[in-house]
Amino acid sequence: MTPLRWGLVVLGIALLLLGLFLPTGWYDTLPGSAAGSAPPFRGVLLLQATFVLEGAVLLWAALRYHGGTPRDLFAVSTVREQPFSSAWDIDDRAAVIALAAITALALALRLIAINADLWLDEIAPVARYRDFSPLAVVTTYVSANNHLLNTLLVKLVTSVAGEREWAIRLPAVLFGVATIPVMYWVARLATSRVASLGVALLLAVSYHHVFFSQNARGYSSYLFFSLLSTGLLVRAMESDRTRLWVAYVVAMVFNFASLLHGGFVFAGHIVVGAAMALHQRRLGRSPRPLVRRLAMVFGITGFLGFQLYVTMMAQAYGVLSRTYASPASGMSVTSRAFASDFIRGLAEGFGPGLLFGAVPVMAIAGCGFIVLVRRKWTLAAGLVMPLALLVGLVALRSLAASPRFFLLGLPVADLAAVLGVFAVVEYALRRGNRLRSPAVASAVAGGIILLVALASVMSLPAYYRTPKQAYRATLDYMRAENRPGELIVFVQNAEQGFRFYSERAHLIEGRDFVALRTLPDLEKVRAAGRSLVLVTTLERSLVLEQPDLYSRIVEGWAPVRRFPATIHGGEIRVWRARAAK
Repeated sequence: MTPLRWGLVVLGIALLLLGLFLPTGWYDTLPGSAAGSAPPFRGVLLLQATFVLEGAVLLWAALRYHGGTPRDLFAVSTVREQPFSSAWDIDDRAAVIALAAITALALALRLIAINADLWLDEIAPVARYRDFSPLAVVTTYVSANNHLLNTLLVKLVTSVAGEREWAIRLPAVLFGVATIPVMYWVARLATSRVASLGVALLLAVSYHHVFFSQNARGYSSYLFFSLLSTGLLVRAMESDRTRLWVAYVVAMVFNFASLLHGGFVFAGHIVVGAAMALHQRRLGRSPRPLVRRLAMVFGITGFLGFQLYVTMMAQAYGVLSRTYASPASGMSVTSRAFASDFIRGLAEGFGPGLLFGAVPVMAIAGCGFIVLVRRKWTLAAGLVMPLALLVGLVALRSLAASPRFFLLGLPVADLAAVLGVFAVVEYALRRGNRLRSPAVASAVAGGIILLVALASVMSLPAYYRTPKQAYRATLDYMRAENRPGELIVFVQNAEQGFRFYSERAHLIEGRDFVALRTLPDLEKVRAAGRSLVLVTTLERSLVLEQPDLYSRIVEGWAPVRRFPATIHGGEIRVWRARAAK
């Protein structure tokens, strides 16, 4: 028996035994759902079943394997395409040096102001999961803020460095920086080294990518693994190398762990795989080898993703259904409010002047996307299909959404824009009979991309000056302006963030501050007779969820100080009682 066959047998038996005899007592001690209701089924039983199934499949594979390489055990695809080549380009060494410089720039931009105040969605998972064991993190779902990979990495870093802002954001920063070379690698599937460097540069200096790289959540790792898995799928379908398929499975499972949105990326890849099989049939080739390969790869990937969430599946469905059915969690993707928020976010990246150039920019990017489809339609579909599926689901189910859900559109836009600039410049020079050398077109297009990158960089100083939410500045103001006997009241969404920072400011609950979420709570605090100063933030959800409370605040108190934020709606307002008439 060969070593590989022995390995399959041993691992298969181990998984069978693990599934059959896995202790289950630990499952009953895990935290319950946010609503306190028991899930309709025990997730640990499903986990046991997945281990048993994995063991059985491995033993079956061992029985079927009679020598040769792992590629002989499974069906091998025959899809092969030539990599993109350009009439003029820089060499590999120069490209590596330039990419290293761009990546270093990306790191520098993401380290600036990394110690700025955290915002609510960064604080919530730290505060909620600080006392959870790693096992509890990956087996329970008590909050939509539990982005598994990021939560585990933050726990790891803060266990060494403490709950400092830079430590909490470090995993997101590192994934954000790592995305830059991956973006270059993916762009190389469809364009030259020079143009690919332009795509990497635009992403490196992007206001939005810097923002999410300094946002201690799972979005930067989601973008990293989405790009990586898409590129691996395209390359694997072209060359059918076992290591690429294995890498794809690993990247996609990590994408599931980064963000549940990874499921849309996976579904999009399945659509691309089906389209490639149909394409092979149109070319007169048998699609069966490719279908068998994709069925195996997608089957393994989907099963591992299912296994990752199997113990928390019932909880996750309940939490997500409640969260995204509430208008306070976002907006309809077909609403004017969503469009307004989306445009506002774009304008922050380039300034209000972007709106004047939106039409030509969209036209150029549209041309670039057509170029991308013609050069590498599998890559174009792999990047766009997840966005289309996500839009379709939230629209059909009337779920609340936020522009950040569509972050994957950022690298797509950068890639399309660069391809469009190169295509338009080359066309214009040809029409003017000035295209004496392909290097001229690259130089002109590169200069335009540098100007766009500079415009993006110009938006960053204002971003660095303004925290995502100004908790510390607010507390400093409150300490300086606090009057004898005055009680600070943190209202609704102001509660958790100020609890986190009040610990550092040595404020004592009950003596220095209280937190409340309803009108009866406010009336009870007022009955105590102390003078109240109120603090609010993210007031949209306050208006939607507690309109009576918000109306009473507006009637009885006047805003005396506003602290700006880069989070839309994250401004913090301080309210003092209106003078009696």
